[in-house]
Amino acid sequence: MRSVPRWALLSSGCAPLLLAGGWTVAALLEGPAYDPVTQTISV
Repeated sequence: MRSVPRWALLSSGCAPLLLAGGWTVAALLEGPAYDPVTQTISV
């Protein structure tokens, strides 16, 4: 079996962390006035 390159392990390991971090930052920037359950993005 061939070994997996380090860059592949790094990118696959960082992807979930970066996605969750992006969602968290976006939620903080959006503020408490936006409720995704009751409002659409276009409001």
